[in-house]
Order: sequence, then structure tokens, then C-alpha cells
Amino acid sequence: MVNYSAQAEVAMFLVSSFSGIFAMLFFFALAQRPVPRYFWLLAVLSHFRQLTNIVAWFATPAIAWRITAINDPLLIHSILQWADAFFSLSPFVAFWPWARHRATMRPLIFCCFLWGAVDVLGSAPGALGIAFFSDHFRQLFIVSAACSCAAILALLWLLFRDQRRITQERALLAGELQAARQIQAMLAPARIPTVPGLAIDVAFRPMRDVGGDFYLCRVLDNGRQRLLIGDVSGKGAAAAMTAALLIGGAEDHDDYAPARLLAHLDRVLRESQVGGFATCLCADFAPDGRVTLANAGHLPPYRRGLEIPVEQSLPLGLSGHNSDYSELEISVESGDTLTFFSDGVVEARNTTGELFGFDRAAALSTDSAAKIAKTAELFGQEDDITVLTLTFSGVPALQPQN
Repeated sequence: MVNYSAQAEVAMFLVSSFSGIFAMLFFFALAQRPVPRYFWLLAVLSHFRQLTNIVAWFATPAIAWRITAINDPLLIHSILQWADAFFSLSPFVAFWPWARHRATMRPLIFCCFLWGAVDVLGSAPGALGIAFFSDHFRQLFIVSAACSCAAILALLWLLFRDQRRITQERALLAGELQAARQIQAMLAPARIPTVPGLAIDVAFRPMRDVGGDFYLCRVLDNGRQRLLIGDVSGKGAAAAMTAALLIGGAEDHDDYAPARLLAHLDRVLRESQVGGFATCLCADFAPDGRVTLANAGHLPPYRRGLEIPVEQSLPLGLSGHNSDYSELEISVESGDTLTFFSDGVVEARNTTGELFGFDRAAALSTDSAAKIAKTAELFGQEDDITVLTLTFSGVPALQPQN
């Protein structure tokens, strides 16, 4: 039969013998510091007797006697006692200096200091040849256990408080995400008003919860259609707020020509002093099939797989330049599709570092907006992706609404 009593005795011996090493690892883990190499040496020396006893268990009686005799010389005994005393200083070494730790950690550190101080009291007198504390080992063991329990309780309290703080931060983040969704709905509306004879398809793939890409489609007077597409430098909420600023700046300026509107948005961005810049392209579609384009550093649109040669002026928000933007007028025919997209398409990058590039973008420009965006996303999205396609069903259909 298996001697469970002997097994329990061995297990208890291992736990009690190496509890100091576990405590050392606990202290340095809390302090978020690696254990110094010399402390590993102290750990081996301070637990040398336990290590030799374990080896002796599995050796023959003659070898076990020789191994045990190693601990007998007075010099070896003194070295091991001093190693044990210095090893007991592990919490003081781990948390030094005290001032570098945040105030919320200090109750836990104080409990660890008490724990270490009791261990020092239990080991230092032996190194000094004093037997008083050795005679009170039971009392010291109880105090050490109480200090370790206090440290564990302090750690649990700290974890509970951190968990409560994380819960509160998550609730706050949920509110911010809701606000971000509202901003995103303004930057990328699902419903796009269009004039008769014109079909607009859009695909929007933000890199994060919110992005810096934006577009605006409006029905103007006399059956005209306006498209504004842009990309703010940067990512995330800051870029989204700048994009919302530009969309707001375009409101109540339907009578502005594309070039004049870009000049106005340039002033809005520079005077806001939010920093950064934005590329932007404005296109007005007239009922007779004429399209007027003005570009502030944005990617030109494509028609029939070819890039439309619209002049690219400097982006919005760059100080020290004259905000004059030129215009290009083209005519469209029945069945023509104009494709607009942000640089998140051409700047997609696969795992080998290869860019999606302009050639692939031009080859896909006759496909649907969803297919172009999905292809670039699967290739390796690294920025917000926005694609808009505008398909004309014929000039006769592009007439002012009654």
C-alpha cells in the first residue's frame, strides 16, 4: 500500500523548505523587476540544507551520510546562515526605492516589508550566534504567516480596486464609443441623397472604431449633385473630430463652386488650429452631364479604368501657402462611372511589405465600391478605406426635379 502519510510529510517539507524562494519570486513580480543573479545564488545557499536533504533521500545510506556531513563544518554552517539572513532581505531589495512605486501600492509593500522583517529576525540571530529567536521559532512562524496573509489580503484588495476602476473605465469607454459612432455616422452616412439619373455606391472600412476618412453627398439647387471626399492626417478620434469640423464647415455653402469651397475649408482648418492637414476633392455634377472637379491633394478619380488628370493642389490646413484651387470640367456620357477612393486603397500592404499600388487600383476602378474596398482590405489594410462610385444612366435623366 502507498504510504500517504510519508508522501504528505515529503510534500509539506518541500513547501515549507522552498517557501522562501516562492516569496522572493512573489516580491520581485509585484515590483515588476527581474530577480538579480546574486539573489539566485543567495537562494541556493540559503536552501542548501534542504537541497542536500532531498538528494540524500534518493541516495544510498553511505552517500547520504557523506552528503549530510557537508553541512557539519562550522565555516559552511556560518556561510549558510549569513546567506539565509541576506536572502530574507528580498522584499527590501525588490521594492527599493520606495518612492518609485505609486501610492496605491504602498500598503501592500508595507505588508511585504513586515513579512521580510520577521524573516530577518528569524535568520539573522542564527548568523550572529544568538539563540534567543531560535527558541521562539513557533512564535516567529505564526507572525510570519500573519504577515504573509496580510500581504495576500492587501493584494486582493488592490486587485479588487483595480477591477472596479477597470469596470468604471469600460463604462466610460462605452459612452465614448457611442459618441464615436455618432461622429462616424456623420462622416460616413448610410443614406446618400442623389439626383435622378445618378446612382452612388459607397464602401467605408475604417481602420479603427472611427477614422479620418469622410464624404459628403448633397443635392444642390437646379438638380446639381455635390460630392466631397477627404482624408484627414492621422487616425482615430482626433482625425474623426477634424473630419467632422470640415463637414460642418461645408454646411450652408452650397452656392460655392468646388474651388471656392476648398479654399473656404482650408481657412476653416487653419483658423481652427487643431493641427494636421487633410486631402479633399470636391465634384459638382450638373444636369447636362458636366462635372466640375477641384482637388486639394486627394487622389484623382477614375473613369473607364483611367485616372482623370485633375490638378492636385496642396492639402487643406497647410500654413504658408496661397489657398487658390483650380478647377477641371469634364463631360460624362450615359453608362459612365466615376470612381473615387482614399489612399487607404493604394497604401494597403500585404505580409511581404508589397503595396497594393496605383496599377491594381486602376485595374479595379471599374468594379463596385464594395469589391474594391474588400479587395484592398484583404490585401492588407493599414489605413481607412473609402470608395465611392457614381454611375450615370444618361444625360436626359439628369434633369432638375419639379
